[in-house]
Amino acid sequence: MTWIETHNKLERHPKVIDLMNLMGWNKSEAIGYLIRFWWWCVDYAEDGDLRPHSAQRIATAVDLTGDTADKFVPAMIETGWIDEQPYFRVHDWWSYIRNFLMRKYWRTPRKWRRVRRLYGSSRDTNCETHSESVPNLTIPNHTIPNTCTHADDFEIPQTLLSLPGWSATWEAWQQFRTEVHKPLKPTTIKSQIRFLLKQSDPVAVIEQSIRNGWQGLFPLKNGNTSHHPIRSAITVAEEQAGLRKVLDEMNPNSQADKG
Repeated sequence: MTWIETHNKLERHPKVIDLMNLMGWNKSEAIGYLIRFWWWCVDYAEDGDLRPHSAQRIATAVDLTGDTADKFVPAMIETGWIDEQPYFRVHDWWSYIRNFLMRKYWRTPRKWRRVRRLYGSSRDTNCETHSESVPNLTIPNHTIPNTCTHADDFEIPQTLLSLPGWSATWEAWQQFRTEVHKPLKPTTIKSQIRFLLKQSDPVAVIEQSIRNGWQGLFPLKNGNTSHHPIRSAITVAEEQAGLRKVLDEMNPNSQADKG
């Protein structure tokens, strides 16, 4: 389920006041319709591109009818909540949606990278660039506004993706952090993935934290493991050869049988 965090500065923002005046709404109505518009965009215009949708559809999506519906999109454009250039889109959408998309598409980063390119953002874009227009007053699954992480290009290594139980456990970890109001940010994900790559059993490490209600990841207590550790094929072969040697030493008759 997608949720959107809002901040108290929104109700005093000049663009909200302008929208109130143009639409003849009070403050509660203006903020309510804005939030419903953003909710709808997260589901049906995830990349911020509104070109597939007509002005009437957008207005109907937030339950507006008649003359009010006809005025809604033009008013959103005039007050800067919707862009007409370079194309019909949600204003500054990438700065709002990026953390949500990066978590949603952590296994297929090309999807969120496409949205980043559409808004001309890159790893080198500084924080001031986002704060010059509209501050991040409404950001899906985001806690600290105007925070630049510069972890955009980080991907989950195949070493972890191939582990049995990884996908479900990693998803559960992200959900757990959200439920305790500590959603994972890109820089945290990057740090935790690096930590997990050094552990013998990354899946068990995550399960240990969820089971104990820990907000961080820690080495397994007593070195206990319950899943497949990260081992190279060479390491596995060496262990198997060593095991066969021990078994042969314990059972001399096996050597005689081979002869």
